[in-house]
Amino acid sequence: MLGLSDVEVLRERNFRLLFAARTSSFLGTNLAPIAVAFAVLGLTGSATYVGLSFAAWTLAQISTLLVGGIVADRLPRRRVMVASDTANFCVRATMGALLVAGSIDVWFLIALQAVGGAATAFYSPASTGLVPQTVPARLLQQANGFMSIARYVAFPLGAAVGGAVVATVGAGEALLLDAATYGVSALLLGRLRLPERARAATAPNFVRELREGWQAFTEHTWIWVLTLWISFYFLVTYAPFFVLGPYIARQSLGGAGA
Repeated sequence: MLGLSDVEVLRERNFRLLFAARTSSFLGTNLAPIAVAFAVLGLTGSATYVGLSFAAWTLAQISTLLVGGIVADRLPRRRVMVASDTANFCVRATMGALLVAGSIDVWFLIALQAVGGAATAFYSPASTGLVPQTVPARLLQQANGFMSIARYVAFPLGAAVGGAVVATVGAGEALLLDAATYGVSALLLGRLRLPERARAATAPNFVRELREGWQAFTEHTWIWVLTLWISFYFLVTYAPFFVLGPYIARQSLGGAGA
């Protein structure tokens, strides 16, 4: 059982809004892969195109993550997160509407996946840096714990909801629901009231920051080795789950309900 001291952080209005926003955004992020997979399978019947759609999202996200971190440090983090959620809302709403209308090309869907991946790269660094601005220092560990709970609960729940909506209504409708989760997140973040951060008199050069960030990454062996290992882990675990899983379900198990 959780005691009052364990949920003290939820008394902080700004944190409650941030926690609710991230939970909604996480649900959407984990709902989308199931919907996208079955949307692509419905358009092409090919597992290869499903893999390409996820590759577009992942590569776009990875390639812009460093830029996203620098932007989050230079601009108000709440605005960066709202912009990211708004972009993903537009991406998913466009996908969903075109799928429902039956007028989307698979390559356009893959291009939208890349846009969504790039937008998401700006969200995570800003979100992590925003948590300390919403709670007193003594509650920071508790706040980070709640954020982790939201992330890990959203993974199976989002996937289950995505599968259920695709099975009962359709992939397009599931993506419209996904868009709604990003819209809710953006609205909640818009209600945050945070003090303005102090800014340096002279902002560092953007390109120099990118170069220094990359140099710091490559100079520390443990960082790039760990990154390669995690990348390999996702390759051998997520690829079967998100690509082969929906393909087998569609071909042999009766569809998204499985």
